[in-house]
Formats: sequence, C-alpha cells, structure tokens
Amino acid sequence: MQVKLSQAVKMFFGNSSLEMVFFEAIANALDAEANKITFSITANALNQPESLQIEISDNGKGFTDERYKKFSKLFDVEESSHKGLGRLVYLCYFDEVKVISYYDKVYLREFEFNEEFNEEIFKSSIVPETESGTTFKMTNYTLQRIAKNEYINANYLKHRILQEFYSRLYHLKDNGQKVEIKIKTNIDNHKNEVLLLNSDIPQFKTVELESSVNLIDTFYLHYSIKEVDPAESSLIAAVSVDNRTVKVDIVAEENIPLGYEMVFLLFSDYFNGKVDAARQNLTISKAELKHVQSIFRKKVATIIEENIPKIKQRNTETKNSLVNKYPHLSGYFDDDNVGYIGRNEILKKAQDEFFKAQKELLEATNLTDEQFDKALEVSSRALTEYILFRQLTIDKLKKSTNDNSEAELHKLFATTRNEGKFEKTNFVNDLYRNNSWLLDDKYMTYETVLSDREFGELIN
Repeated sequence: MQVKLSQAVKMFFGNSSLEMVFFEAIANALDAEANKITFSITANALNQPESLQIEISDNGKGFTDERYKKFSKLFDVEESSHKGLGRLVYLCYFDEVKVISYYDKVYLREFEFNEEFNEEIFKSSIVPETESGTTFKMTNYTLQRIAKNEYINANYLKHRILQEFYSRLYHLKDNGQKVEIKIKTNIDNHKNEVLLLNSDIPQFKTVELESSVNLIDTFYLHYSIKEVDPAESSLIAAVSVDNRTVKVDIVAEENIPLGYEMVFLLFSDYFNGKVDAARQNLTISKAELKHVQSIFRKKVATIIEENIPKIKQRNTETKNSLVNKYPHLSGYFDDDNVGYIGRNEILKKAQDEFFKAQKELLEATNLTDEQFDKALEVSSRALTEYILFRQLTIDKLKKSTNDNSEAELHKLFATTRNEGKFEKTNFVNDLYRNNSWLLDDKYMTYETVLSDREFGELIN
C-alpha cells in the first residue's frame, strides 16, 4: 500500500467502535457471496482485554488474485456503494490480523494484515480440492479496555448486526438466498452461541412517501410491527444506504411503544453513496436531513397510530398535559411530533417559536393593526409565563427548611458571583434569574442589581 496505514486508521476511523469490526467482516463476506459467516470471540476475562481474540470465517469466494489486489489498495472500488476503507477498522483494535483464504478450489493464500502491510509479502500454495472461504484471526488487542462489554456479547451483537444489515438481509431473503450468521463467545469460560437466520428478518410492508427533496428519486418505506414481551420492546428507524442502514432519530427512546418490535427502513436511490467513510452519518445537508426526518417521522407516526390506536390517545394526553403545564405556549407546540420526539425537545421548539414571535414584534418600527393585536396576545402569554414562574419560585421558597444552606436560598433570589450582576438594559434576559421581587416588588424597577459581588463594583 502506498498509504501510511497508521495515519489512515486515525483519519477515517477515529470515532469507531469495536462492533464495526464485525460489521465490516460481514459486509466483505456478503460481497464475496458467502452465505455462512461464523464469529468466534474468546477472552480470559472482561477485565483482561489483552486476552481478547476474534476469529471470523466465511464460505465466500476467498482472496482471488483480483480480490487480493483490491484489498491491497485503499479506495480501489468500482461503485459508489463501496468506500474501499472498511478493513482499516481491524487495525483500530488489533495489531495483528492473520488471513487464511482458500479460493478457486485448489489455491491457498496466507498473509498478515498490520500497519506494515506489504501486498507483495504473502504465501501462496496449491492444496487438495477444497471449498473456498476465508478466515481472519485477530490478536494483540491494542486498547486498554473494552469500551462496552456488550461488544463481545453474542445476543447484543446479533441485535446490532440485524440493525446494521436489515436492508441487505431483507433483499437476500426476498431473493430466496439463505444466510446463516453464527456468533460464538467464550468469555471467562462462559460459553454462548446464537444464530442469525433468514427467519429473523420480518416480512415488511411497503408504502411510498411523498417528498420534494428530490424530483427524480422515489422514497419507499418498508416497515414491520409485531407484538412482543414489553421487556423486548424496540424501534429501529433507519435509512438504507448502499445496502447498509444508517439510524435516523425519528422516535425518542422515551416514546417507544411498549410491547412492540418495530422496524422502519427508508429506501431511495437518492441516498446512494451519501454516507461518511465510517458509515455512521449521512453526508447530506442539514436542510435535506431535516426534510428527510420530517417526512419519515410523519409517515411513521401515521403507521403507528393506525396499527396501535391507543398511541393516538396517549399522544393527545401528552399534548393536553403540556398545554396545562405551559399554557403560554399553547398553539406553539408541534402537534405532529408530540409523542414522538422527546418532551424536552418539544418544549424547546415551542419556546423558540414564542421567543421568535416576541423578537419580531420588538424589532418592528411601527406596528400594523394586525401586529398590534399580535403584540397583545404575545404580551398576555409573557405575563402568564411570568406568573407561573413566580408561583413556582414562591412554592420552592415555602418548602425551604433549616436544612437548606444559605447558598441554596440565595440562588432563589438571584444567581451569584460572576453571574450575579443585572442591568436594566438586559432586563428581558435576566427576568428569570433575578428574583429580587421576593424581597420587595419595588425591586422590579432597577438600574443595577449586584449579587455577591465585590464592593469595588458597588462604589464605581
């Protein structure tokens, strides 16, 4: 290779995770037309990462001369769906990767893949006729610890592999091709083995989405909803890119319906090649991503409410609770997303819209009749907000006891130290930090308020 591998690894996979080793191995095996892939993961103990070894074998075509040549050159790809970089992730975690590959029935190729890899150094021999296939033996784990124990847990890996390859495995199953992925672990003499089979891929229903992000490419949503034990509730929402899936935030964790396993996959030629080298993030603009999330979430919400009517009732109750607790934001809540994105995000978006309305009115030179009416409405909302905030502050003060420190009580009146200075000119921003009115309402009109500041400032 003409590229310094140690630098390439850091550049392209600086934010990788150990599970990506398995993802890359599966992608390469499937590209080599394998239908059986086996992972064998061993370690003396979880707190002995140096003992971790991973062996990955498949029954694909093997490292033929052509495939070895491609492996030896970064970026050597024939289509945009491949990045030509994935195998570098192996070197993020292991110093040594030994490759043993049988190909074309009677040939064996063996080589070491490490940071000093030289494509001209390998062993080649003729062997008795045998099935083609490749084995990667990874040793000398490079990091001080394994970031998450789940990364070498068989059941967790099965779940993550499904997430990452739903679209590709679905197409293979749809075309009548059987795939078997076996995951075997032996950690601290505790053995486990799980299988991922075609039967683990659900039958998807398909609907078309309307989108203005692209006038040429069509967007299709493949989805599956089935009832499961509440403890196994899950929701996967992802975009299919180059036969891999990239997760998209559609439904917040707190809003996932209990008792259901849901999978939503968005397909379109529009996404081809639009993913970073590590295949973790879409490489589209923020505006495009926002539009994709919007149409994706809207359709997902419709499907969920059609299949689980009680969710619509739950979302209505959520909206009512928001309006009751924050009446000044009524009308600013994003009704379509209530019950899907997080409660805090719903509140923030509503608050931002409210501030935007205030700002537009305050910056207007002359108010039209329509703007004047709007100003009255916004003012009444602001007053409602302040009264609610004031009552909360008073209630908190009433609940104080001898156990509360002076500092805790002080903060109810005003922030301290570097933030404890309030100027009349900044009244709007300080409104909810300066509670001098708790001492006396007349302090609501002031030039300057100093809280826990140096006397020199007061003298000046």
